[in-house]
Amino acid sequence: MDKENYFYEVIKEFVVEVEGFDENIKLKIIKSDDDGRYKWETSHYYKLDSSAAGVYIPSRNYAKTYEECYQLMRLYCDGFCNIKIEANTFY
Repeated sequence: MDKENYFYEVIKEFVVEVEGFDENIKLKIIKSDDDGRYKWETSHYYKLDSSAAGVYIPSRNYAKTYEECYQLMRLYCDGFCNIKIEANTFY
C-alpha cells in the first residue's frame, strides 16, 4: 500500500490575548512543500456577534504569498471577541 506524506514548513507562530478569555489564541502560517502555497490556521474560532448561529470558520485561509496570508489571518484575528469561542479540534 502506497502512502503519501505531506510536509509543511511552519513559517511563523503568533499568540493573541483576547480580553475576558482565559486561554491564549494561537495562530500559525505554514507553507506547503507540495505546491508552495501559504496557509494560516487558528487554535480557536469565534462568533461574529451574539445573534450568530455558530462560530465563524473562515473559508479562505490560504494565499500565494506570505504577505497576503498574513493579511487574511489578521483580518480574522482582529475580529476576536469573547462572545462565544470554540477550540479548533484540528489545530
